[in-house]
Amino acid sequence: FSPLDPKQETDVPFFWDVPQSGGKYMMEILSKCAGSVLAGNMPGYDETELTTLNTGSGPYVNVDTYTPEGILRAKNLNLVPNNIADVIVSPLPYQAAGLFDLTSKGRMMMLLQNP
Repeated sequence: FSPLDPKQETDVPFFWDVPQSGGKYMMEILSKCAGSVLAGNMPGYDETELTTLNTGSGPYVNVDTYTPEGILRAKNLNLVPNNIADVIVSPLPYQAAGLFDLTSKGRMMMLLQNP
């Protein structure tokens, strides 16, 4: 895999939410402006299947990709193969990498703040 590989239909955008770098604004743009369904910080949902929730912040999948436990739950529920989320968001890129495989690769993006 190389960052220069052509994009495939099965590739999934992954937004690395770096703390204090404007990630919440990017998520608002992705969900409210672009209408993307995000898989991100939705704690407290214990359903046994994936579903989309319409929140005041836009549409979200009922998974919490901000914790290792939530990422494991998302993997067990086949978040990426089910193709329910347009963008996966997490501050844990190493753990979230386990959501992807050779057929559904993650394409990472992030915002960084200049100190």
